[in-house]
Amino acid sequence: GCILVILLLKYVTLENAGLKGKIGNLIKNNIGYVNDYKHNPGMTLKIAVVSLFFHIHNSMAFYLLLKYGVGFDISFAEIYIVLTLTNLISILPISINGIGVVDGAFIYLTGLYGASYDQSLSVMIVARALLIPLSLIGGTYYFLGSNNSSSHLEN
Repeated sequence: GCILVILLLKYVTLENAGLKGKIGNLIKNNIGYVNDYKHNPGMTLKIAVVSLFFHIHNSMAFYLLLKYGVGFDISFAEIYIVLTLTNLISILPISINGIGVVDGAFIYLTGLYGASYDQSLSVMIVARALLIPLSLIGGTYYFLGSNNSSSHLEN
């Protein structure tokens, strides 16, 4: 999937694809972001490392909540798989902040490993209780902060 996207970004231009208007501009902006990463390999590496640490710590938090919070024995690799799939599902533009969609996906996927509905729901309630205030802080900072969009990446 990633290889196909890279090839499409490299060989298909917006004019050839016939994409104009809002969707064309959105794709053009995203291609600009991809080019920023391509031209700044040092920054790309830093972002990849921060992202890796974020996902490992996020997985560890869910692992600890499941194992010690609700008493469900799951391996770290299994919870990492569940959270990876849940994160992929969370990008679907179905609801605000993925509320309901992410929770349902997490409950379903952990259920495949044997977790009960109550165990999974309890973990998601705690996760949401922590996520919503953080999202509000980030949203407030975004809307009140300056919107300087002259550069996609800053060194």
